[in-house]
Amino acid sequence: MEYLRLKDGRVEGFPLPFEARQISLSWAVPGRINAFHLHPKRTQDELWCVVQGALLVWLVDVRADSPTKGTKRSFLLSGEAPSLLYIPSGVAHGYRAGHQGALLLYAMNDQFNPSDPNEGRLPWDFFGAELWAEDRG
Repeated sequence: MEYLRLKDGRVEGFPLPFEARQISLSWAVPGRINAFHLHPKRTQDELWCVVQGALLVWLVDVRADSPTKGTKRSFLLSGEAPSLLYIPSGVAHGYRAGHQGALLLYAMNDQFNPSDPNEGRLPWDFFGAELWAEDRG
């Protein structure tokens, strides 16, 4: 699969201006919940794509000036049908890995700085434990 086409650091064909400054991989073991976090110090938008397995991803808009403040929305990202999920700065995000785990490929428009991490962690159930309940529907 082709992940991104870049020209002068910008993602071609993406409807918003996004300059990739770092691309990373993360493996989530089966059932892992990695939630929630924000990037409070600097603007950091992200593009996520699952290339193996599946993630249930929750986004919660906590931007003070946003017309969608408080909105919660879930997405299912799967390696069977890879797609991009854009996460703007100021939107809390987290995931639960599926029963086979998941390999997440993501691009950021800010670089990780180990001496000044741009991470704001919230408890996994900050927006409600029911978000992570198994859907037996």
